[in-house]
Amino acid sequence: MGQEQSNISTDGSSVKKKEKAKLEDIIVVSKVDLTDGHNRIDDDLNNLKKIKFTKPVLNLVNTLDYSKLPHIVSGPLTEVVLRYQLHLTECAEAVAFDQNSISVLIKEVEVKILELYKSTLNQQRYMEKAIEQIENVNEITKVLAKVEINLTNSKKQFKMLNNLLPVEEQIIDSEFLN
Repeated sequence: MGQEQSNISTDGSSVKKKEKAKLEDIIVVSKVDLTDGHNRIDDDLNNLKKIKFTKPVLNLVNTLDYSKLPHIVSGPLTEVVLRYQLHLTECAEAVAFDQNSISVLIKEVEVKILELYKSTLNQQRYMEKAIEQIENVNEITKVLAKVEINLTNSKKQFKMLNNLLPVEEQIIDSEFLN
């Protein structure tokens, strides 16, 4: 405001006014601070500068320039896609076939496992019965051993009793000791 007022002369003639500065014309200059963060940023910028420049496959275009773009021919692309689709269906069929054969083999293995399980159960039952019979035989053997011990003790007692009897009433040993 002060500038505008000073430019106006008192005699009524107007002096050409200065134009206002636009935002784009203003340049800000600041002092560069060489701290560690700045060095790191500079290293990053240097690394970015080392990357090779490559051109894009398709240039960026406006909607007006769309007609000038190189168009992809759909025929060969369609052929490639169809060949890829055919390849994938063949692979899927092969995988399905293998999967079916594997499932059949798994079922066969399960059947064999069940057969083995049944046979081992039958063998286990047979072994349990055999063990039970062996235990019965062992018990009978123990009982027979006790009976034999009792018989020998009884023979000894009969002999003692027989010896205590008078001679004419004694029993001959061969009659009861056999």
